Amino acid sequence: MSFDLFIRHSSADAKTARLLVGEFENRGITCWIAPRNIPVGSSYQSEIVTAIEHSRAMLLLFSSSTNESEHVLREVELAAQSRKPIYPLRIDTAKPAG
Repeated sequence: MSFDLFIRHSSADAKTARLLVGEFENRGITCWIAPRNIPVGSSYQSEIVTAIEHSRAMLLLFSSSTNESEHVLREVELAAQSRKPIYPLRIDTAKPAG
């Protein structure tokens, strides 16, 4: 299955992410979001890699929590290597580190 958007967020921002996904999906935009789209018993990392590969673009919900995550950096790098558009959406006042 393919998705319009791979939603990358920190678990601390899960409520905001779920609200945005609901709004997108109400408008017909298909979204992949963890943990909702990860089958029970599956490899979390493997499912994320597959989801990025099968998504048209990545929406990065940027916050102070994502700013501190090494996982986010790896996933953004994977999306960039796969030539996926990456749309950052700042959801708090944090400024990107590095």
